[in-house]
Parts: sequence; structure tokens; C-alpha cells
Amino acid sequence: MSQTDHLSLLPDLLEQSGSAYHVYDCGRRLEAITEADFQSICMQRQAHPYPFQNHAWLAIEFWDAKHAAAEHFLWFLKFPIDERGLISLAAQQAFVASVLTLLGQQITGALNAQQEQELQQSPYLFTPTETQRAALYAQLSVRHQRAPSIHFELAQEQLRSAEPELWHNIGLQGLHDVAARLNQDPLTSTAIAKHFSRYPAAMQKALAEALEHHCLPGTLAEAFTQDLLSLAAPDLHRVDCLYRLRALASQSQQSATADLIDHILQHPDADQLVLIGLRFWSTLIDQTASQQPDQSRLYRYIHALAQLQQQPLFNALMTDLLRLPSVRPYVLMLLQRHDLPTAVQSAWQEFIAGVTDAR
Repeated sequence: MSQTDHLSLLPDLLEQSGSAYHVYDCGRRLEAITEADFQSICMQRQAHPYPFQNHAWLAIEFWDAKHAAAEHFLWFLKFPIDERGLISLAAQQAFVASVLTLLGQQITGALNAQQEQELQQSPYLFTPTETQRAALYAQLSVRHQRAPSIHFELAQEQLRSAEPELWHNIGLQGLHDVAARLNQDPLTSTAIAKHFSRYPAAMQKALAEALEHHCLPGTLAEAFTQDLLSLAAPDLHRVDCLYRLRALASQSQQSATADLIDHILQHPDADQLVLIGLRFWSTLIDQTASQQPDQSRLYRYIHALAQLQQQPLFNALMTDLLRLPSVRPYVLMLLQRHDLPTAVQSAWQEFIAGVTDAR
């Protein structure tokens, strides 16, 4: 057996190199993946839980486990998944083989310029967005008990102000550092709840994109939820409401958030339906039902999506839902019903026809 055969999968490479590591998914929102789940996912013992655009988008932080002060490295890796949600073994093996050829098992050593250039040419590496990188750095700084970035204090100061005059000067990393520490910062949390509607729209958007990766303090989550529950369409369709909803993305398992999604689904617009599909997919199935999971919210979601009569959007969101292992079986079960509204039947048939033609 060759070295490449033995170290065929990512966990093998990391462990045999003597590395300690942390894994995050960053395709939808930043989600920590346990070492046990990571190994199981890589070995195809379980589906990847957070696929996006038919891929698993992983951030792996690793370092020499024998040295506490060792330099930490980051790989941003993108691997295809199949229709069952299983991550590609061939892609993993190809990446591992290329790393072994280039670096051997010493993956925590400093790379020379040529090695760095060759590694960056891998088709399995991707360049994260500025927001993805800021979210990851913020969570890692908290996890490793490091100080926040130099942008933290200005971000905190401006968020506490009802008139944030210097908001243009806030570094994106500062917003994410504040978001990662809100549960230990009640003054800033209270100020955000009080002043959010007065922040400039660009600041609201950037803050929402930072908050969505964290379970918010209870008072802030309740304030955002109650703000939205108090509104009906068309006020609920305002862009600041969309940002509040996005900020609640990591609260998707809470009953109050489920009530909020029910409220929005009474008269949703396209932007809200996109956000629900991409960030609140786990809320579409009520797993608390005593007998079997309640699919009624998923039904209302698909019906609302079909009623938009925007077939490209329907196709894109249905394709995405069918890639989610926690949602896929319920979508297929629901769409086999014989009493579906005409709008849903028509949109689903056109979706199936498009999939068939693509093959």
C-alpha cells in the first residue's frame, strides 16, 4: 500500500501529520463541525449537513499538536457532493495526493513561494469572501481566547450610538468581533436592539451578516422577533426587516423563530422566501411533533414560492432544498400528494421537466 493510499482522506492526512484541527462549514452560515462528525462525513458515513451550490465549503484550521505556540494554518476547501449529500471521496483523495506530493506529511511547516503558488492552484481550494473570513477570524479569536482586532472598539462605540456618525470608518472585522462577543456585552446588545432602525442601511446589512453566525443574547433576539411579529405586509417587506430576519438565522431552532416564519409566510415576498430557504431551512420541518415531523410549514413555503410564478427562482430554491439531507425526504414526500394546489403542481412539473432535459 502506497503512502497516498493510506492517507486517502482529509482526517487521515491531518491526524498522521500530527496536527490538531478545527473544522467549520462556511457555505450558508458559519457552523462548527465536531471532529467526530467531520470524520464521519469524510468517510461517507453521513451526509454533509450544510451543502450549498452542490458543494461542501469547509474551513479547516490546523497546527502542530505538539507545540502550544505553533503557527496556525487555514485551508478553505470546496468539495462536490452527490444527490445523497455525500462528499466526494475522489475529490478528497485527489487533494490529499496533491498535498503529499507537494509537502509530504509535514503540512504544518512553512511553505516556500513555489510551494505556496502550487498549492493555491488546487481546484479544491477556494477564496473566501471578506465576510466569510471575518466571521471565521472572529469565532477563532473567541475560541482561542485571543484579543479582538484593532477595529473592535470603534465598532462597539458606533453600535452603542443612536447616531453613529463614524460608521463609515468601522472595519468589517470589528463588527464580527463585536457579534462574536455580544453574549458578554449586554450594553452593546441592548443598544443594537434599541437603535437598529436608526443605523444606516449599509451598516444594518453588514451587522446582520455578522450576527447571523451567532446565537444572539435572548433580549436582542426577542426584540428583533417582536419587531417583526408586530408588522404586517407591506411594512414587513422593508429592507431593514429583512436584515433583522437575517440576523436571527442562528436562532432557527427556537419556537419563537418558528412563529416568526409562520407570520412571514402569510404574505411573503421573494427576498424573504430566498432568505428562509438559505438560512432557516431547519425551521421548515417541525421536529417537535409527537408522532411524526410536521411538514405544514414546508407546504406553505413551497406553495408561497410557486405562487410567485417565478420559475427560475422556484427551480433554484427547490434544487437547494433537495440537496439538504434534513429536508429532502420531506420535500419529496410532500410533492407526491395528489391534492397539491395547481400552482405547486405546475411549478413542480416544470422543474422536473427541466431536470430531465438537463440530463
